[in-house]
Amino acid sequence: MNIPEDLTGRDLIRIRQRLEGAVQHILTKDYGQAVDPGIPLRYYLDFKSDRRLQQLCEALDRMERGVYGRCVHCHRPIKRDVMNKSPLALMCPHCAGDTDRGARMASLEDP
Repeated sequence: MNIPEDLTGRDLIRIRQRLEGAVQHILTKDYGQAVDPGIPLRYYLDFKSDRRLQQLCEALDRMERGVYGRCVHCHRPIKRDVMNKSPLALMCPHCAGDTDRGARMASLEDP
């Protein structure tokens, strides 16, 4: 299983930067943690139980495993515009269902 074809390398770089920026923002603002660019973000997350940080870390992990942008239930690709708008999305609209789509397709605000 691979990252969906309609998510370009440029999309992934931009989304990764947004995710990493959000992690750095939370660590700095909420935890007063200075982030050294030479140290992987995973190091800073090991002792944090913050749900937001866990979701961001999981999205970054999915990118590394090559499954980012695929529904966690049916494994179908999630559309590019959805992933660009909601980089934490886990499910395609079909699996999320019309009634709870907003709750399941998380969005990420720029820090």
